[in-house]
Amino acid sequence: MNVEELLTQSFRLIGRLDSEQVIADDMFADGIDILNNFMFSCDHLKGCEWIEKTSKVNPIDNPPSIRRWIIANVAKDLAPEYGRLESYGHIQDQINSAYRAVRQLNKLTPPTYLDTLPKGSGNKYPGQTYLDEYYSEGADDGA
Repeated sequence: MNVEELLTQSFRLIGRLDSEQVIADDMFADGIDILNNFMFSCDHLKGCEWIEKTSKVNPIDNPPSIRRWIIANVAKDLAPEYGRLESYGHIQDQINSAYRAVRQLNKLTPPTYLDTLPKGSGNKYPGQTYLDEYYSEGADDGA
């Protein structure tokens, strides 16, 4: 997928383009600005790494699982200026459902823990004992 295909889908989502129409140059300039701004704002998410796009033929390298989210968000930002539909609730529905895929992609895995405590943390390893200068086993605690 390239930038032109992504923006075409966004403009179709808001009812601006029919199936055979192409994006006008001024519409493309606005669309690519919105696309770059949106993607830079979510660059911290896994799968949303972004290099600024300047041409219609620049490839979109993001995973296919989040493209629907990108397309719907760009369409939502384009809608006030270019939209022809009475309601854009369906776009927000698409954003919400597609964002689940983004969250799944960015799901945190639980940390892995050691089987035993590391050396020096107060535990004894087999065959090792505490040093008396640091630990006094069996001595009263000064009470």
